[in-house]
Amino acid sequence: MPFDKLPIVIVGAGPAGLECGKELARAGEYVIIFERNPSIGKKICAGGITWNGQLQNLPEDIIQRKFHAQKLFTPLQEVELVSAEPMLATIDREELGSYMANQARKLGVEIRLNTMVSKITSHHVATRNSITKEVDIIQYKSLIGADGASSIVRKHLGIPVRDFGIGIHFILDQKVNKMEWHFAPEYFDNGYAWIFPHRDTVSIGAYCDKRVLKPAQLKANLINWASHRGYQTENISVKARRISYDYQGWNFGNMYLIGEAAGMTSALTGEGINAAILMGDFLAKHLREPKRYPRLYPGLVQKWSSHKHMVDITRKSSFKKHVLPELMIAALRLGLIGFEKLELTK
Repeated sequence: MPFDKLPIVIVGAGPAGLECGKELARAGEYVIIFERNPSIGKKICAGGITWNGQLQNLPEDIIQRKFHAQKLFTPLQEVELVSAEPMLATIDREELGSYMANQARKLGVEIRLNTMVSKITSHHVATRNSITKEVDIIQYKSLIGADGASSIVRKHLGIPVRDFGIGIHFILDQKVNKMEWHFAPEYFDNGYAWIFPHRDTVSIGAYCDKRVLKPAQLKANLINWASHRGYQTENISVKARRISYDYQGWNFGNMYLIGEAAGMTSALTGEGINAAILMGDFLAKHLREPKRYPRLYPGLVQKWSSHKHMVDITRKSSFKKHVLPELMIAALRLGLIGFEKLELTK
């Protein structure tokens, strides 16, 4: 550790933490990122990323498939949206993580894998390496929680996660060409199912608010729905995780929350990669120039709030959970709104 400079400590080497660390290091800060896992990027994720977000900034070898069309289904309608530019692409989270980590390391970011933060105080963190069992105490200038839905920094701040969705999917070894979104209340309540093609596999999954379906029921409904569409999931391991969308702020003195640790994901779709990278970039700017960047981008908070509002009103009304998707798809089909209405970061 440089003796003349305290580090900025980031907990979590996901897209938010890596982006923030990279930009802070570019500005001359000493950055340490602690990641409890042995590798970066291994996370249950359908891998969709929108063109209006970070897709344009990624190298071609990171992008698995690009899609100029999206098919959306409700019980009463079917629409295919087509665009000259790619609307959405699929990526592999481990490939994305490796790429972002290499970028950060080139700028001097120190990434410590297999390292769990075990204790936090106002100016120190205690860590323990799960392989060597080595314990370390680090004094920090700022502490950034970028460690997902179960953030230890968020827990230290005493901010519980009350609102979250459940995402669940199967990865099938087959080639599929069309990207599809299915709003089917009889199966997924106020959530939806997806078919996201990758290079040689396809993610078949579903997402909904945790208050409307329990994970076991969501899994059973997904298997039943997939079977009716010709996708057999027998003997395929299911992967599931909770997705926090309980945003309650980002600035807490010399401690900060970004990405899913802050709850900045879409309550409507579970989308979070673009918002995580955007928040990481913003926080780096704020720490360098707090007077110029005093507030999180208003548009991001407004979009998050509108997505949460739609989930809240459909969760409380059976009528609305059936009608709202129909109105949304009709508006898309008629060109009254664009596909970006489903995106968190547009």
